[in-house]
Formats: sequence, structure tokens, C-alpha cells
Amino acid sequence: MRTLKSSHYNLQKFQRSNQDTCLLHRPSVFEGQWVQVGDLLADCASSVGGELSLGQNILIAYMPWEGYNYEDAILISERLVYDDLYTSVHIEKYEVETTMTKYGPEEITTQIPEISKYSLSQLDSQGIIKLGSWVQEGQILVGKVTPIEKKYKSPYQKLLYTILEKELATVRDSSLRAPKGLKAKVIERKIFQKNAFFKGFKTLERSGSSRGGESPPSAVGASEALTETFAPTQDLKSPERGVGESFAAKRSSLPRGSRRPADLKRSTKSNLTNGNQKIVHLYLAEKRRIQVGDKMAGRHGNKGIVSQILPRQDMPYLPDGSSIDMVLNPLGVPSRMNVGQIYECLLGLAAKYLGQSFRIKPFDEVYGAEASRTLTFSSLYKARLKTGHKWLFNPKSPGKMKIFDGRNGTCFHQTVTVGVSYILKLVHLVDDKIHSRSTGPYSLVTQQPLRGRSKFGGQRLGEMEVWALEGYGAAFTLLEMLTIKSDDITGRMTLWSNLILHNPIYMGTPESFKVLVCELQALCLDIGLFKISTFSNKKYGTTLTPIDHLMKLP
Repeated sequence: MRTLKSSHYNLQKFQRSNQDTCLLHRPSVFEGQWVQVGDLLADCASSVGGELSLGQNILIAYMPWEGYNYEDAILISERLVYDDLYTSVHIEKYEVETTMTKYGPEEITTQIPEISKYSLSQLDSQGIIKLGSWVQEGQILVGKVTPIEKKYKSPYQKLLYTILEKELATVRDSSLRAPKGLKAKVIERKIFQKNAFFKGFKTLERSGSSRGGESPPSAVGASEALTETFAPTQDLKSPERGVGESFAAKRSSLPRGSRRPADLKRSTKSNLTNGNQKIVHLYLAEKRRIQVGDKMAGRHGNKGIVSQILPRQDMPYLPDGSSIDMVLNPLGVPSRMNVGQIYECLLGLAAKYLGQSFRIKPFDEVYGAEASRTLTFSSLYKARLKTGHKWLFNPKSPGKMKIFDGRNGTCFHQTVTVGVSYILKLVHLVDDKIHSRSTGPYSLVTQQPLRGRSKFGGQRLGEMEVWALEGYGAAFTLLEMLTIKSDDITGRMTLWSNLILHNPIYMGTPESFKVLVCELQALCLDIGLFKISTFSNKKYGTTLTPIDHLMKLP
């Protein structure tokens, strides 16, 4: 009797990618099913049946709609939101480390001053949020305190604190909190501690079981039991090593070229210096639906921003009652000359009513003149004959049809190109880009606001924006943006008091101009403001007197 050998394949489960998206494997075979070489065993998060599948086939129309699809804007139906057609899972990583300060070491704990018990209810005994917890903005993820300088208390203060039964705080709250707009679930924790490598390694394995084991994500809170996991050595080799085991070895935290715990401990200690006593990594999974401001695109470079989400009853609809899912601007086709998107949507419409799937090369005329148009129109004609819908193919205006306004049920005056296209949701989401600033940090050199959302920076006013304001004659708006809203130190410091006291607003010299003057002075060029005191017709009869008080150089 022949003995069958077994091979183990470890699948990825809720892993974070470089773009903060979710990497996931879904089994495509069942227990007891016979497979052979080349058969598909599992799909990833971006494939279906072994084929790349990143988007959705939706019904689109090329027509203007109340100006909401002007300049590559996109109008979509709320069906795309409710049916989760473009809902994605994002995994974000948060890191907390404790350092040594001059007043003592920082500590991760639940003993945080002036914090209610309700705010600490989802933290474990170590001060770290529990696995499987739902978190919202402002909630404490890791409780951390930093020692501060001890203040001197007078006898009266001591008496007051004794009466109120309070103690003067010796630490301040420096906990990690969930950022604004976040609503996510904790799916993994990693804890690294100096001189306690094996304890941290076991904690890492225990926390990772919620993503790499067989338990579902809903059961991550029940995986608190400590599992004794030891790192494999070079002597322990499996005689039958499958592909999945080699993949798991790559994903392990052991350094490449070594499988000895001593080497791992040495490499880990090199990262945990004397100042870093403890490091905590948290992985939070967040579900994001499509919303206004997200970027979408087709397969022909036809990208755009979602400008409006309409109720499905207000969207235009076909003569058979099918509601349009997306309305695109027809002006985005002629100037860019990507006519392939028109062929794609019409051929997709024919495939929908024929119940077929077309697999063709990019639309070109290699196989003869008008090859793409002939294929598209013949498929539409076949769909008309099969379904009996005469509006699918009109010889007078092929590829166009009469559609109706969903708001009042009237027919539009002009025929519209309608079809089924493959539309993707891009990673440029509005949640990652929306930003506002009142006052914030400034650059040390130019004294202008920093740049970027991560640094809480300001909006850049470039050359073209300045030209636009100049073209409209908005002189005072431009003056504000180039002085007190940018790098006029004196002006922005005196602005608040001048507004309160109803004094004239002072506009000083921008710091960038002073930086330019200093650069020229470094080239041995004397730069300043001068006035002509006397004038003569002679060649050298002019006297220049410097004016220093008009421009106070540093």
C-alpha cells in the first residue's frame, strides 16, 4: 500500500503591505479535494480564480451632469458604497518606545495621572491595549508616563494638597492615542524588551497567532494563552520541506543566513540601545469605504476624483431600468486620445447582455483597418438580436442610446454612450490627504511653515497660485499670504495684539528676503537700501545715503 506524503503551505493572513493595505490568502480548494501540479491552491487579496482582479466591472455613462464631473471629476452611485464594491481594509502600524530622560526612565503602565478608569478599561496589566479591541480617535493605545522635574512646594501648598488628599505629580502623560478619524481594530501586538529577549519573543509569537493561525479575526481576543515557541536551530531540519515552510521561514523574525537564537538575540540587542528600554508595535486594521475625494481610474489612464455620491434613484437609468453606477465627463476622451476606453465600455456592455467574457489584446488596428470598431459593433448587434432590446444597437448612432433622468423620469435630449468598464480604486485616499492648519511649526532657516501633512505643515503657495491672485487683482490677499501668513516674524507676532486693540496691522519684511540678502553678503556683495541725497549733472556728483531703518537686516 502506497503512503501519501503531506505538504504544508502556510498562508498569509492580515499582513501589512508597504502601502498599508491588507495582504491576505484565501484557500480555493477544499479538504479532501484531489489536486495536481499547477492547480490553484489559494487566491490573494488581489486575485480571483488565479487572475488579477483589482477593480470592478460597473455600468458607466459619458455625459455631463450638473457640472459635478467637470475637470475629470467623477459622479458615482451610492450602490458602490452600500454593496462594498470599493471597500478596502488598511493596516496601520504604530510604534511606542521608552527612553531614558535626565529625570529617569519612561515607563509603560496603567498608572497615568488624571485619567479615568473608563479610559483605561481596554488596556491590559502592562498598559497596552488588548487584542481584538475596537478603538476610536483619542483613545489610549499605549499608556506611557514620562518623569518630570520635581517642583518645590511651600508649606501652604503642602497643607492644601494634604487637605485635598492629592499629591504633586512627578510624571506627565505621554501616552500614544489614536489619531483623528480613526476607527479600527487591534489585530497584532509586538513587544520588545531589553535583556528579556525570550520573553519578548514569546509575546511576539502569541500576538501573531491572531493573524497567522487558524483562528478567525473575531477570536483574536481569546488568544491570550502563552504558547511555548522555540526558535529552530540549524540541526533541526525537516526531511520533507514544503513550499509553505520555506515561505514561513522567510517571514520569521530570524536574521537571514542564521537560525541560531544567539545570533537573533545579538541582532535584537543592537537595535535596543541603553536609551530604549521597551518598544511596542501595534497593528490596527481599518475598513474604508469609497467617499468623496477618493481617486479612481480605469485601464486607459482615465483617472479622476469622486465629487458626488448620488442616491441610486437619482442616477440616470437605461430603458430596461438598469441604473448607471458612474458618470464620466466625455471631454476627458478627445484631448487625451485614449479612445480605447470607449471600445472597452461598449464591448463590456455587449458582454453583459451576451453572458460572455472577452479576452482580447489592447485595441489596435493590427488585424486590419477598423478591426476594433467592427468587433465592438458586431458584438452589440448580436446582443440586440439575443435580447430583443433594439436600443442596444442603433445603426444611425451606433454605441449610443437614449437614457432617462432618474430625478424626474424624462429622457435626455441627446443620445449617450453607455457601457461596462473596469474601474479601480487607487490608494490615494482622501483620509490620508485631508489636512488643515491654524498655526504650527516653522522652519528655522526660512521661518516659513513646514511642508507636509505629517509635520503639520501649511499649504504651499507656488508661482502659479501667485499668478492667479495677481490676475484677479487680489493684492491685499497676496500681501497677507506672503508676509504674516508666511515668514514675517514681526508681523505675525504683533497681529493678535493689533487686532484686539484695533491698531493698524503691521506688515514687515519677509524672512526669505533677509535670507537672500545674507546669501549675497556671503558672496561679498554689500546689499542695502539707499537714497539719493544730492543730485548733479556731473558724472560723479551723486551722493547716496544708506537707509538702515527701512530694512532691519539681521
